[in-house]
Amino acid sequence: MNGKISKYIFFAISFLEIVSQFDFFPIQSIHNFTKPMLMPALALFFYFETKETSSNFLIYLALFFAWLGDVFLMLVDKNPIYFMLGLGSFLVMQILYTRIFNLFTINGLVAKKEYAIALILIGISIFAYLFPKLADLKIPVFFYFMAILTMVLSALTLWNKSKFGAAIFVGAVLFMVSDSLIAINKFQISVPFAGFLIMLTYILAQWFIVNGLALRLRSGN
Repeated sequence: MNGKISKYIFFAISFLEIVSQFDFFPIQSIHNFTKPMLMPALALFFYFETKETSSNFLIYLALFFAWLGDVFLMLVDKNPIYFMLGLGSFLVMQILYTRIFNLFTINGLVAKKEYAIALILIGISIFAYLFPKLADLKIPVFFYFMAILTMVLSALTLWNKSKFGAAIFVGAVLFMVSDSLIAINKFQISVPFAGFLIMLTYILAQWFIVNGLALRLRSGN
């Protein structure tokens, strides 16, 4: 197996997972198989793309916690505690991604202060919109939003003319979109095609981030 084959495997699993979000689709039941396979498939792609480099263990650790988050969120219907466990798992993943991005930082936020301010205002606006319906989850969701906003701002510091920086930043923004859709759909209003939109943005977010990190490690810059 090589990077190209593992990439095709990841996209095949991703496609099946995305279409399984439609209630009318006959393969909806495969969601129980495809979702837990997303992060292992992505980790396999990352391995083959970076096996000749000194790949960062933190990236595998981040994907492991992303996998835990995926699995926990699949179990929310059985017990609400799994939502908090999923939230915690993704929180750890975001902290790890932030750490990884900081290791590769090219320039600070000062050069991109307009974008940083815009992202901060967007994050505050989303949290303010959710706040009245969060009940006892106000503090956990606040810290979660701060963590994902910090991750996006860390990715912003990588955004320059290189492919890897742009890919990572796009992925981080898509992650913020995906998590915002989850929160809005859960606490405020029913978002049309929520499952499809959440999984599409989530999968693309993880792909852009991991592929961007692979590009960075292969470039050696």
